[in-house]
Amino acid sequence: METVIAVLLVIIIVILLRINSKLPKADRPDHVKEAMERDRLRRLREEEAARQQDS
Repeated sequence: METVIAVLLVIIIVILLRINSKLPKADRPDHVKEAMERDRLRRLREEEAARQQDS
């Protein structure tokens, strides 16, 4: 069940990132850039935690 939820989250994130990437980077407000950076860092931390649990 967790894998289904994780896959759906990844699909949603990818779709949102594709929509965002169509915007010129200069047109994004600072708070949007900060939120995207926070999300990226959070995903990296979650992936690292998952890797450590696997090993």
